[in-house]
Amino acid sequence: MAEIDLAESEDVRPLVGVLVREQRATEGLRMASALSLGDNDVEVILTGSSLSQDEEVDLHLDSLDLEEVAVFATFADPRVEQTQWSELARRIVGYDHVITF
Repeated sequence: MAEIDLAESEDVRPLVGVLVREQRATEGLRMASALSLGDNDVEVILTGSSLSQDEEVDLHLDSLDLEEVAVFATFADPRVEQTQWSELARRIVGYDHVITF
């Protein structure tokens, strides 16, 4: 049985996709921010047609921006990166883990 070299595996950080429904944006963005503080690389995908314009959502988006977490959506919003569903589908299959909110 092959041995695992832990020194090499420590550099590998899992890529976690956080899939957030419009109705749960506040909770999903908060949890994505928390996940990024651990040993994870995180990307957020927002679904729905818009993102609420409130202080709590803005606070979480600012935190994600500081943590250099990419936030994608299929709708236009100046606070996130707009992309097509086909690109999001390509991204989802590349994640090590997907968490939904």
